[in-house]
Formats: sequence, structure tokens, C-alpha cells
Amino acid sequence: MQNVLSTLQASNLSDVYADWAATILNYRRENFQILSEGTRKNLFDSAMTLLDNADEWTAETAADIPDEVRNALDKTVEVTGEIKKTFRTLTNIEKGIAVVSCVVTLGQTIITKNPLDINNALNNLLDKWNS
Repeated sequence: MQNVLSTLQASNLSDVYADWAATILNYRRENFQILSEGTRKNLFDSAMTLLDNADEWTAETAADIPDEVRNALDKTVEVTGEIKKTFRTLTNIEKGIAVVSCVVTLGQTIITKNPLDINNALNNLLDKWNS
């Protein structure tokens, strides 16, 4: 039996990345005055990359996905959702940039469908968030 990513799963993953993009853009807007021009650009570019990732997952609706990848994706949705809930209250700009970078890397890693790389990227995100 093939392991096919369901329309709902692809949609959920796409929503996670679109929500992260919105969260990052809101963070950028709310802290615009204290962010450097380079940081503002970095945040904007990161949000656009996440939107591209969201589009990529919308296109992956019928792709073959091994169970290990499916488990990593489920964990990703859970973890990133928890982090996103408190991201807007983050006052440490450097930590915010590091977390955003990890989220972008995670999104790009998910597209490879390599469960080890996905778990490593997810652990890196958790390490940055918990530091």
C-alpha cells in the first residue's frame, strides 16, 4: 500500500507555513522601529520563503510519503504550533531571527522528505527556542 499524503495533511502543513509567514510579518510590523533595515529585510524574505513552502506543500497532495516522514510532519505541526503561540511576545530580537531561520530551514528540509533531516531541523528549532 502506498503512503500518500492526504489532501488534509498537505493542507494542514501548508497552513502551518502560511501562518508562520503571517506571524513573522506581524512580528516585523510590531517591532519595525527597533529592527535594523537588514533585519527587517531578513524577516520579510523569510516570510516569503515560508509562503513558497506553503505553496510547495499544496502541490504535494498526492505525493508518496513514508511513515517516518509522516510522523516527523505530525511532530513538526505540533511543535511549530506551540512555538508560534508565544513567538509574538518574544523580546530578544536575535533569538527571534534565529528561530525564524530555523523555521525556514525546517520548511526547506521537509520538502526533501528525509525523516532524519526533518528531525534534526526540528531539534535545532527546539534548541534555539529553548536557549
